[in-house]
Amino acid sequence: MNPGVGIFDVTGMGKSKAFGVNVGTNPATLLRKVNLKAGAAYLLLTDFAGRNGGVQADPDGGRWEFLPAGKRIETGGLGFVRSGETVRRKVCVIFTPLEDGFQDFLVRIQRGGGSGPVRTWVDNIRIQSAEFPILCVGDPRIVGTRVAFTVIGTPKGAFFMFVSPFVLGGGMKVQGVPGVWYLSPVGLLPIFYGALGAGGRWSTNLLLPKDPLLAGVPLYYQGVEFHPVTSAPRIGTLADYPLIH
Repeated sequence: MNPGVGIFDVTGMGKSKAFGVNVGTNPATLLRKVNLKAGAAYLLLTDFAGRNGGVQADPDGGRWEFLPAGKRIETGGLGFVRSGETVRRKVCVIFTPLEDGFQDFLVRIQRGGGSGPVRTWVDNIRIQSAEFPILCVGDPRIVGTRVAFTVIGTPKGAFFMFVSPFVLGGGMKVQGVPGVWYLSPVGLLPIFYGALGAGGRWSTNLLLPKDPLLAGVPLYYQGVEFHPVTSAPRIGTLADYPLIH
């Protein structure tokens, strides 16, 4: 299993310290204590990557589970990883705790069969207050590929999503509107808009520009949502999804 902290490029944006493990049927675990408020919505973001350094393909590059206070809120996996390949994914999930106070937050990593050639890496585990609408992009944002974008917010609410390569240092409050606006007007563009479904989700697939010069350029996303009954606006969570090679 050989778990430990090492140096790896988990996000595709450059190498940094990360937790790595050659997973097997026995799970590797990471445990944190987090202070949560019952009934509040939280956003969990985490980066995963799997590097196959062997000569054979691996059908299971590692799977993960997130368990705050013992309650499973998210499962997923890297799937098939070819020899010499690195596969990357970002976890983006909303959850609402049932209890107040400090709680165990467990991350469990394992695979279906015995040990394989893939070493699985985890980085940037982040928990923050969820302000709707929220943009989630789980696929690697590789230039020239088609990527799924998902907006999460209030069921049946309308939203507008924007992108900019720059952000305002401390953000900007708008009187009477919940949330903080961070996107700079410099380079600001609307990227898509729509109405959220009954489950509070909206998805689309976008073909990213096939321009290697765009890889590594910061891209920040933020949206505005309108309540389905009152039409009251609110500003969503700032998201950072740069393109990669």
